[in-house]
This record gives sequence, C-alpha cells and structure tokens, in this order.
Amino acid sequence: MFFNNFVNMQNNSFSKPYRCQPISYVRKEMSDGGKIILPPSALGVMARMELQYPLLFRLTNRNFPSKVTHCGVLEFTAPEGRVFIPHWMMQNINLQANDLVDITYTTLPRGEFIRIQPQSVDFLDISNHQAVLECLFRKYATLTVGDIIMIRYVEKDYYLQILELKPDNPQKAVSVIETDVNVDFAPPVGYVEPTYEKPEEDEEIDPELLHEDELFSESSEEETEFAAFEGNAVRISGKETGNIKKVEEPTQKQRVLNGGNIIIKNIPKDTEDKPKESTFKAFSGTGLSLRG
Repeated sequence: MFFNNFVNMQNNSFSKPYRCQPISYVRKEMSDGGKIILPPSALGVMARMELQYPLLFRLTNRNFPSKVTHCGVLEFTAPEGRVFIPHWMMQNINLQANDLVDITYTTLPRGEFIRIQPQSVDFLDISNHQAVLECLFRKYATLTVGDIIMIRYVEKDYYLQILELKPDNPQKAVSVIETDVNVDFAPPVGYVEPTYEKPEEDEEIDPELLHEDELFSESSEEETEFAAFEGNAVRISGKETGNIKKVEEPTQKQRVLNGGNIIIKNIPKDTEDKPKESTFKAFSGTGLSLRG
C-alpha cells in the first residue's frame, strides 16, 4: 500500500504528495534557500532508481495545479508524510501549512543566463553584489521564471524576482548547480531614474549685432577715457588761471624712436604756458622815517 503512492517506479519516475510545513520549524537558517527536506522513505525509494544527481524536484500545488516551482533537496530527515519547504516558496505557489503538495523528480538544463529584478530599492545599498550572487548559487539548486526568491545578506532579507532564464525550456526553469551563469539585474521595483536639468543652450548672436556691440563698447571707452590734470587751475594767491588745455596725443610722425626711448617732438605752441609779466615791484611802497 505504501509503495502504491509512488508512480511509475519501474520507469525511474518519483512522484508523491506530502503535507507541507515551513522549513523554519526545523532549520531556520535555511529559510532563505531553495531546498526542501524530505522523509527518509523517499530516499529509500529513489536509491533503487537510476536517477541523475544532484536530485531536482518539481513542486505542484494540488489545489492549484498551475502553481508550479522547482527546488533541490537539503536532506531526508522529515517525518513520514511531511515535507519542509521555505516559506517564500510556499507563497509562490499559494501553499498554506498542512496543504498537499506533489513532489516530482525532474531534470533541468544548466542555466546560462539569468535576469533578476530586486523588489526594493534597498538592494542598491549593497556594495558587493558578487557576494549576493555567491549566496544565491550556494543555497539554491534551481530557479523558475516568475518566482520571487529570498536572499538574506548582512542580517537583512532581500527579495528578487526571476524575470528571464536561458536556455528556454518547457518547464521554464534551470539548474544553477556547478554552472557558469551570466546574471543581469533589472532596475529595482520603485526605482526612479534621476533627472538632470539640461543646461540651456546659448542663443545664437547675429554677427552684425555683435560687431555693432563691439563698436559701441569701443566708443564708450573712448568717451570715458581718463584725462589727467583736467579742471580749473588755482594760484597760491587764490586766483583762477582758467581751464588747463588737454595736450593732444602725438601722432605717429611725432614719435621718434631713440635707443628704445620715446621722444615727443613738435609739441603745439598753444599748449605751452606763456610766462606772464609780473606786476610785483620790490620796495615800491611809501617810505616812513623813524621820526614819523
């Protein structure tokens, strides 16, 4: 009667229903892995079959046959009729504690490519993603498209969804045991690409207007040119002598190079100050004698 629960033993096909329990009940440290614990009787039956190792299994929710995932086996120490499954795996196929799940032996191709999407932007805080992948391949034997797996890293749980697997196959699953896999990360759920403000492009300036601006700036500089000693001159006595005339800038012809020095010649006569006749006469006042 016991062996009637195993289907097609002669054809090396193992399949049996078990009551499921979360693996955290017996091995809490394996809650973030992808392997199950089966009873010793399952090992006894499969040992008489010609199966490929390591052993891989397909899990099907008996109440929802479309809910399927895949896994490896950690050990054969569960009570008879029971199977211990990671809680995240139970969630993927809508299993509750004590629900029936069909455990079927299967074979899968070795994975070549995996595309993963983190389910939280907190995953970006991890600086060493290589360590995360090593944890993935150490605790998982298979991956299935659509599954959301869990990885515990530095005392924190991270959830990753399997978006794509290669090679493609009818079971939409691959083995990740002893294989080289290319891994691609999709942007995490909730991630918003940062926006950068594009600098405004400089407006094109008409060359003619630019030329006019240059002429205007040159003319304005000439108008505001500083002239030294301009203004009204005042004698010591307080009398004004009139405006000082600005000396005209000598032309090129008026400049003569002489041993590296510049000598200015032919200065206009009207710029020279003409000496004025002095009206002061010494001893011209009224004389007085000591007698009065």
